[in-house]
Amino acid sequence: MAETTEVYICGEGQALKEGKLEYSDSIYEKADAKGDAEYRCIRDSSIFKIAYYRVNTEGEFRLFYSYSNPHARSVPKKPGDIDPSKRKRRRLKKKVKKSWWQKLFGK
Repeated sequence: MAETTEVYICGEGQALKEGKLEYSDSIYEKADAKGDAEYRCIRDSSIFKIAYYRVNTEGEFRLFYSYSNPHARSVPKKPGDIDPSKRKRRRLKKKVKKSWWQKLFGK
């Protein structure tokens, strides 16, 4: 009977089932899960919670470790996420036309 581990990785405000799902065949014990969770949270500070579920071949699953990141940081919004009505247009600078003397002497 082979078992695998489902790893649910959640960001801020996400439910466990909405988070990113990864599978691992190398995590067997709670100590392995704890080390993996701490390593993932160090690598990516936007992770708020990680849950490890053990799944067997019959489809039965159970939670065997859950970790909440105490140093989690929320991800800043992308510039495209701003409401278009609130965007400010950047003013274009007027190009100053050089005089004949400036063109001649390169100033």
